[in-house]
Amino acid sequence: MEITKEQAMAYTEVMEALKYMKEEDKKKIPAKVLQYYENYRDKDYNFEFDTSKPLENQNFSNKAKAVLTLLFREYLATEEERKQIQQEELRNQKQEDLEKQKKYPVDGFLNKNT
Repeated sequence: MEITKEQAMAYTEVMEALKYMKEEDKKKIPAKVLQYYENYRDKDYNFEFDTSKPLENQNFSNKAKAVLTLLFREYLATEEERKQIQQEELRNQKQEDLEKQKKYPVDGFLNKNT
């Protein structure tokens, strides 16, 4: 599996954030998942977690935010939180789809070729 530099940097950010997680919560994440991120992180990239800021105010990349959201949803969230996250993801996907439809209208494309 080929990991991009951007992914490796995101994994470094994730591993740094996990250092500040409660041990009881961290244990909920399977060891093989944590080992994956550890193995593929960018060991030359130095990301500093600012302990004076809450998690949502850290300077994470979008990819790191996505991984952290995935970890939370899959291993830490309550059923209610999981449903809320899934609903938000669905809303975001619908919004992206609408923006793509506006940007690349299918009707205009089909009319040009007929």
